[in-house]
Amino acid sequence: TRRSSDLQLSPLYARRISSRTVLFTSVPKEYVNEAKLRELFGNKVKNIWLMSNTKTLSEKVEQRDKIGMKLEAGETKLIKLSNEARMKSIKEGGRNVEEGPAGPTDAEAESGSAASRWIQPKQRPTHRIGKFGLIGKKVDTINWCRSELQRLIPEIDAEQATHKAGEATMAAAVFIEFYTQADAQATFQ
Repeated sequence: TRRSSDLQLSPLYARRISSRTVLFTSVPKEYVNEAKLRELFGNKVKNIWLMSNTKTLSEKVEQRDKIGMKLEAGETKLIKLSNEARMKSIKEGGRNVEEGPAGPTDAEAESGSAASRWIQPKQRPTHRIGKFGLIGKKVDTINWCRSELQRLIPEIDAEQATHKAGEATMAAAVFIEFYTQADAQATFQ
């Protein structure tokens, strides 16, 4: 078996970006600046990645993802309820598939009104928007999720643009890629 140091000295490993990149944490504010870091490390530096503080962005993205999953679950539940009601109606000889429009129009599919042909509005998926989903106002899950996503997505896009433009609050961490593994190792030491 090869020892760890043998692997790190192999040409294959030396070509990997991870073997030439060092993460510096607790960087003083005056050095969270690409020009100052290039001046400090000289021509050994290939790339510098300054890290921005993404805490609020991460929280919003997590919230968006949770709401998206809730929307998907609500829509799936609505589809299942509608299909069960449709199948029951067909089985009982009531309304059939041919009744009404041949299929939902774009507007019906968007609003969920295609499902209203088979189920009552009170049967639509709902949830409470209070603590732990136990107390608070009861809302239609699908409509609430859609309106929350319409509010959150532009906020996330704007914050992502701020980060991409380098206008966000910088974190005290920097990734620096060196041209050679030896330069990275020497700097790390």
